[in-house]
Amino acid sequence: MNTNLTNSSANVLAKNTKQVSAAGTGLRLLKTACFAVVIAATGILFICLGIPWYIGAVIIAIAPLLIILDVISLIRNSDVRLDETKQPELDTLELEADEVLTATIPAVKRFGAARSNGVMGAPKVIAPENALIITNKAIWALTVPLQGVDKIIGGTDMGKWQWMSAYEDIINGLNRMVSSLPFEEVLKQGRAKRLMKLEELQSAKALPYTYAISFARADGKKFGYSIRLQEDFERAKVFLGIQ
Repeated sequence: MNTNLTNSSANVLAKNTKQVSAAGTGLRLLKTACFAVVIAATGILFICLGIPWYIGAVIIAIAPLLIILDVISLIRNSDVRLDETKQPELDTLELEADEVLTATIPAVKRFGAARSNGVMGAPKVIAPENALIITNKAIWALTVPLQGVDKIIGGTDMGKWQWMSAYEDIINGLNRMVSSLPFEEVLKQGRAKRLMKLEELQSAKALPYTYAISFARADGKKFGYSIRLQEDFERAKVFLGIQ
C-alpha cells in the first residue's frame, strides 16, 4: 500500500524543501567559489611579498577545501530520495497472543529525546515516528510513510514540518493503513516499535497548557509526545488512564 498522494501537502512540502535547499546550496557554492578565489589570491600575494612560503601554501590550500565541503553538501542533498524509507526492524514486530488494535493517536512528535541530526546535508533521523498505536497488550510508535518523513533536507527535519503543517496527511495516511491492511502489516509498513507492554506502564501524565503526554516504563524509560490535535490528545488521555 502506498500512502503517498502525489499532490498531498506533505509531498509538496518535501519536494519544495528539497528544491529550495538545492538552490540555496548552489548559491552558497557560487559565493564560496568567489571567496576561495580571494583566499587563493591572498596566499599567492603573501608568497610574492616574501612571507614564508608555507604560510601562503596553507592559505591557498584552504580555498579548494571550502569548495569541496560545499560540493559534498550539495551532492548529499541531491542524493536524498524522498520516496524511500528505512526498512522495518522485523525483530520488534512480534505481536502478543490475541493482540488487537484498540486506538490510534495520529500526528504525534517525540520530545524529550534527540529527534534528528544532520551533518553537511547528510540526512539522519533518529525518531521519525508520527503516530502512536495502542492495543490491548502494548503501546507502539509508528511512522506513517509520507515522503521525506525520515529525511533531513538542507538541515530541515521534514517529519517535524509535516507534523506542524501537513498533519492531515498523517491522519489520513494512518486511517487508510488501518482500514485496508491487516494489523501486522500496518506495523510493518509503519516501521513500528513497541515502546512497552501495558503491564509495564508505570505512570502517564498530561503536560499542563499543552497537547502533550509523557509516560514511563517500569524500568524508568520515559517517552514524551506532542499531539497535534486536541481531540487526539483527549483520546490518548482516556486510553492511557490520564485524569
